[in-house]
Amino acid sequence: MSGYEFYGTEPDYLPAFMNDATDADGRRVRKLTAEETHALRGLSLSRFPVSGGADLDWSRSPHTDRQMCETDEDWARVAAEYLSPYAGEGRSVVVFWGDLSMPSVEMPVEVAIRRSLDFMDADMHFWMYPLGSSVLIEYLQDGRVTVAPIPGD
Repeated sequence: MSGYEFYGTEPDYLPAFMNDATDADGRRVRKLTAEETHALRGLSLSRFPVSGGADLDWSRSPHTDRQMCETDEDWARVAAEYLSPYAGEGRSVVVFWGDLSMPSVEMPVEVAIRRSLDFMDADMHFWMYPLGSSVLIEYLQDGRVTVAPIPGD
């Protein structure tokens, strides 16, 4: 798997609760292996065109919605809005970070909604893929949030 040489080498860069075995939500977070991340990216993130680096090229891919989050609280509201349809029934979401040295994580959708403000601790862009859905949610450091249908095969 080319490009995954440093995958997951910096788990301490994850938001603190994700590494806290004493935190009720932290115990529900699972760090994914490089193989799992590669497979899940193939079902979601890797299906989008990129414009250079890790940035997705939205001029070449349709998106459903785009919002600007001026504050962390804006992000918490938007995260809840976009993730709520996937809450319940044991559904999970995978978070891919813009830096492969941080392992991707899987957690219940409810945990992602409740702890979305903590995602800001990672201080980078990330993507959320509600498992079993056909949607990807992108958060960029400048506060732009984009929701898009995942392109088919």
